[in-house]
Amino acid sequence: VAYLGPGLPAAEIAGAALQHRATAVALSIIYPEDDPNLPGELLSLRRYLSSDTRIIVGGRAAPAYRETLVRIGALVVGSLSECGEALDRLRSERAVVGPRT
Repeated sequence: VAYLGPGLPAAEIAGAALQHRATAVALSIIYPEDDPNLPGELLSLRRYLSSDTRIIVGGRAAPAYRETLVRIGALVVGSLSECGEALDRLRSERAVVGPRT
């Protein structure tokens, strides 16, 4: 787990994910609900990450970006416990498939 902080551009998030060989990137979108730049950043993030890296999104403002989140195949969670459950499932799937190389 690597906490990157708030407000980072997609390129920085993806760079850190690649450096850490992350199997998932979790984002919390809490404000604002009408950022005209965020859909483009989310689309860029999906392009920058490998296709098998899951994007998990939660936060109060996440529903406002539903269309884009569906487009990028994000898993939207409604609480921290749901996020934890999603990460546990990913961990189990990776154990069956094997580690990334």
